[in-house]
Amino acid sequence: RPLADSRGQVLSLRLPAGAAPVVAAPAEVIEAIVANLVLNAIQHGAPGTIAIDVEAQKLQIANAVHQGDSTSGFGLGLELVERLTRRVGGAITTLQHDGLHATTIDFSKGKSV
Repeated sequence: RPLADSRGQVLSLRLPAGAAPVVAAPAEVIEAIVANLVLNAIQHGAPGTIAIDVEAQKLQIANAVHQGDSTSGFGLGLELVERLTRRVGGAITTLQHDGLHATTIDFSKGKSV
């Protein structure tokens, strides 16, 4: 959070009401995916809100991106997320439109653990 604060970003977490969702993936995998996506959003995103939304078997992280900024990392964080997601049978989609970047992980077809 201090890194996000220093970049003018705010973390927002939205969970479903009631019981926490159960995801068909090991906790270590979920932790690595979330950590990488949030770090990418902080390092490569514009000031504003980094929204983390969790529902049923889905996780989405969305953030504003710098307009006209061509600088980026090496893509290792996202590559790791893609590999981990596929390893547990999930699907990943990324979308960048109108200054917003969103990555959605769908674990609904995940492997039994």
